[in-house]
Amino acid sequence: MINPNKYKAVIFDMDGVLIDSEPLWKIAMEEAFHSVGCMITKKDFQKTVGLRIDEVITYWHQEVGWERLSVKDVENLIVQKMIALIEEKTGEKLNKSSGIGIKPVSSENTKRLVKRAISYG
Repeated sequence: MINPNKYKAVIFDMDGVLIDSEPLWKIAMEEAFHSVGCMITKKDFQKTVGLRIDEVITYWHQEVGWERLSVKDVENLIVQKMIALIEEKTGEKLNKSSGIGIKPVSSENTKRLVKRAISYG
């Protein structure tokens, strides 16, 4: 659980403000899916626009299928490819030593952070 008292600011990047991630997601997903024999293209991803990554993977697993890796394994593979692409694009390492990191934020954490932000409003 994230402790909102540890942070002075929280940036919610949901529309490409910090990095134009949409093309990178397509590259990462295409590479990951191809590595498990699911030969879909970037154009195919139009069918899953707006879905969370786990929903996208589940959709393609049901539509096309693969055997070697689980849905969760493919999700991890996509995330690792995405991290590598962001590091390549930004020239920054996404790890604790650089101070740059990716932290999952649950809806409960988001509510607490927004509530705190409003109170400082």
